[in-house]
Amino acid sequence: MSSASSSKTPVIDRSVQEDLGQLREDLAQLKADMQTMATEAYGMARERMTEAVDDVKRRGTEAAEAFEGHVQDNPWRSVGIAFGVGMLIGLVVRGR
Repeated sequence: MSSASSSKTPVIDRSVQEDLGQLREDLAQLKADMQTMATEAYGMARERMTEAVDDVKRRGTEAAEAFEGHVQDNPWRSVGIAFGVGMLIGLVVRGR
């Protein structure tokens, strides 16, 4: 009986070794796939961020140009508004 069980051991060991080998290959492939997915996700996120930054820059430039045009069209009004805002800030700071 012991010879029959000992003859099955190499077959089981070989099967386990084959399974472990396949598992290693599968894990290596999974790692490679995950790296590819992470690289692609990083690229897409970077592209979206670049687009968002460009959009914010464009909007900021447009707002600055509009503000500058308003100041040039109404210089005395702009001076009055700046004076009023300065007075309000002074009152708030002085009140503390």
